[in-house]
Amino acid sequence: MIQAITSRARTWREEYSCLSLPIQLYGAGFAVVGLAFFAAILRAPGAVIQPLMAVAAANLMMGFVGEAYARISELVKSTWVKWAFVPIASMVVASSLGLAGHTVSEATGQDPSYFPLAVSFLAPLAVLPVLALAGATALILLSMILMLPIGANTSRERMDTNQVEWLPFSRLLGVICTMAALFALSDSRSPLNSATITTARWAAYFLDMHQDTECGFERGDGLKRINDNLVIRARRDGYGAPIFTRQACTLGPQ
Repeated sequence: MIQAITSRARTWREEYSCLSLPIQLYGAGFAVVGLAFFAAILRAPGAVIQPLMAVAAANLMMGFVGEAYARISELVKSTWVKWAFVPIASMVVASSLGLAGHTVSEATGQDPSYFPLAVSFLAPLAVLPVLALAGATALILLSMILMLPIGANTSRERMDTNQVEWLPFSRLLGVICTMAALFALSDSRSPLNSATITTARWAAYFLDMHQDTECGFERGDGLKRINDNLVIRARRDGYGAPIFTRQACTLGPQ
């Protein structure tokens, strides 16, 4: 019996080594899911089950992203996709700058036009939630394509998809985990959004303001002049992020 189990395990190992990397990740994630389910049946503590589920979700997501990347790479070679990339890239750039402006405005409470460098600096971060939401929507269509066995390259020798019994369910789990992660990123209450707001405050303070004791301001306060009578003052409260307020400060002669 032990010899039969050893022989079967050797066969599984050989079959697994023939699979492509994304499918191997699917298999690893599917196996860890089974291990976590078995641990739940044995009433293992959450400190054991939660890390197992996190590892499983990470493997399933990486498997799906890797397989999706391979499919998209094939599409990018098409001429019509290259032409479509130009307007899409333009819209992404415009959206990122607009969203960065909203983020800077929310972080400072001021007009974002006074902080052009902070807006440019935050553009890649600000567009992430929108890209995550758009990516989650695109995954619905992409997952339908990946579920089809036609032309699926699951191994280095183009093994038939029907020979990998657990692949469809693993793909489904990969889609669910990836979409859950993307929707979490697009949530305004996510840690990413809070980190972006904090980054926006510091970026506005360091990139678009200068330190000046004009009008009796304290050393270390940031100053951004609006006109001859008004300035934006960024006052640091200890080690916390700066607070932005408009204050009167008449421009005098030098």
